[in-house]
Amino acid sequence: MREKARTTMAMNVMLEQAKQLVNRLPPVVGRPQAEFDEIVALLAEPTALFGEPTALFGEPSTACYGSCSSVTAVVDWYRLAEDMDQVLRHHRLRWPQVIQMLQVAAQVLKEHSLQLCNCPPRITRSPKETEFVAMRYELSVDAPWEMGFVLTSDCSWRLIDLDLHELGVRIAFRGRWDGPFEEELAIDAVVEDGDDEDEEYD
Repeated sequence: MREKARTTMAMNVMLEQAKQLVNRLPPVVGRPQAEFDEIVALLAEPTALFGEPTALFGEPSTACYGSCSSVTAVVDWYRLAEDMDQVLRHHRLRWPQVIQMLQVAAQVLKEHSLQLCNCPPRITRSPKETEFVAMRYELSVDAPWEMGFVLTSDCSWRLIDLDLHELGVRIAFRGRWDGPFEEELAIDAVVEDGDDEDEEYD
């Protein structure tokens, strides 16, 4: 009799715990859906998601290699998106997952009270000779160079905490570089060579 009472009490405790969990659960929603043309537009114009860019006055910042003022520069975003699509397929990923990653990045940027620079993002792919296939989508932010690393790290860990981090896709931020142009290129090479997602999050 006592054993039955203890069992009933334990079940009641578990029932209350289950109710508390259910009350905390967010509504079930599907991943964001988008047409390929819309995805290309979002990659090319991330300010639609991240908010209006800050204006850069005077000489173009070296953080964007002068592209802020090069309005005639043509970037084939369809080709870049197709390249990125190949990487996603390689890792069995889909575009809705990338959109969610961008949403998290926008949230991190907002929490730091920062805005993007008025210059296009950069997409780079891992060298063909490397075994690990990956893409890096980099956004220039109106903040010191070091803050770009802070934002990138915060975004990566937030994605991990939300179980949204995916190997093969890196969302990164890039701050202003106020030093010599040659030094920035050297740092770029170090960052890209060391940006091995497979090892970093293994």
